Amino acid sequence: MKKEYVNSHNRSYLKVEPLSDLPGKLRYQYQILTTKKMEGVLGADFQINNGDIGLYYDISSMQNLKTWFAKRKIDALFMEKLISSLQTALWSIEQYLLDDRNLILDPEYIFQDMESDKLLFFYYPYYAESEEISAEPLFSFLTEKVDEDEIEAVEAIYRLYEKWENMKENFLASTMVRLWPKDISIKEENFPEPEKICTVNEEEFLYNEDIPEKEERKLYGNGRSNRRVLILRDLPTIIGRKADAADIIIEDVSVGKMHVKISEEDGHIYMEDLNAPGGTYKNGLQLRPYEKVELLREDEIKLGRLEFTYR
Repeated sequence: MKKEYVNSHNRSYLKVEPLSDLPGKLRYQYQILTTKKMEGVLGADFQINNGDIGLYYDISSMQNLKTWFAKRKIDALFMEKLISSLQTALWSIEQYLLDDRNLILDPEYIFQDMESDKLLFFYYPYYAESEEISAEPLFSFLTEKVDEDEIEAVEAIYRLYEKWENMKENFLASTMVRLWPKDISIKEENFPEPEKICTVNEEEFLYNEDIPEKEERKLYGNGRSNRRVLILRDLPTIIGRKADAADIIIEDVSVGKMHVKISEEDGHIYMEDLNAPGGTYKNGLQLRPYEKVELLREDEIKLGRLEFTYR
């Protein structure tokens, strides 16, 4: 599937190419997707730019599951939410007689709305007619991320995985809903302790006592209103506003709940935008949603309205 993430008019979109050879608005599935609001399903619209026709799904203020669970574990409570949300999406598409095989069961295409806390699924018209459908990406993700302490959830996920291996293309989203057990024990959520923020002489910095100075990588706030110094350690690390999702917390409304991820690869430091509503900029250029760029010393970084220098 050819896809790209784009920014347009302060909104974020997942853009894909229509699969049908016929004009999109003449095909029933496209017409329903772009004109009807379906609960549990990402909304989309056609846009034409310089003769290029694209199907644009609005993913503003959302995170795909792959990003959302980058440093979290999946528990029974989330699985109940996933199954319930999937059932809602199935009800919506069945109302319009759509083919449920076109719901893409892949963590990169299932989105968590950071504002409403709802899960939304990606419906790709006519996908099953031209491509091999598979739930393998989702089950690989679930088995990797499930909390091993939640025995019932682990066993239920592996049973579903085994069922998919036996059924392959005959395993549908409705199969997953039907086979998920209804009596799994739910534990209370325990969120990890976020980084401490201390204030000394009116400057905010992140508490860090173990990293030798030569190892420190920092984002230094610019301007009188931003005296923060963010110490980057234990990479990868996520910077954002949401305490149970980010490692480094910035309490500013222009910063996304999960704004950027800082990581290290082969000795190089990278910054990845996490579909932040306020935008992520490097040296004045805005990153596309989920775009990853290398950070170099003295790069000017902007997260929302807050400006930093990387050193």
